[in-house]
Amino acid sequence: MEGTMTERKDDRDDSSEDERTIFNLKQLFGKIGKIECIRLRSCIPVNPKLPQRLVIIKKAESTHVNAYIRFVSKESVDKALELNGTQMQEHHLFVDRCIKRRQYDKKRAVFLGNLAFDIGEEEIYAHFTDCGEIDRIRVVRDRHNYIGKGFGFVVFKARIIFSWFSIEAERQFIEKSKN
Repeated sequence: MEGTMTERKDDRDDSSEDERTIFNLKQLFGKIGKIECIRLRSCIPVNPKLPQRLVIIKKAESTHVNAYIRFVSKESVDKALELNGTQMQEHHLFVDRCIKRRQYDKKRAVFLGNLAFDIGEEEIYAHFTDCGEIDRIRVVRDRHNYIGKGFGFVVFKARIIFSWFSIEAERQFIEKSKN
């Protein structure tokens, strides 16, 4: 059956496809425990005219993806949480339990305001990594087009005391992100 969707073409460049594929999640988290399912959500396409479903199906280039992994056993979740902050394909993984609302210690969290709308988590991570070990980063985005709303949060693993130098570094980061 020549030309069917399931048939693999010999002349296709697999290396470029592999760079855009997150099949490694199953490989990484499969070592921890048996996976029941993996769901991909919040795919932000480089081309905003592409529908989210098409981005996932066609494995089109995406700048941000949320993955939800459901394990067969609860014990696997505790092991998976240890992978929080792990780097995979030049991106940091933020692993958390699925709960409705999480409250963080305000002494571990830093509010970031006046951010560029197209800023990514990795840019923020690179800037704040010298301030302490980062637990998670959240850039608040519009739920329909996934464009940033201009603010976000950095939560560190330990309580930190920000000096005037840290506040100045944040101001410089915000100015740099706008340019």
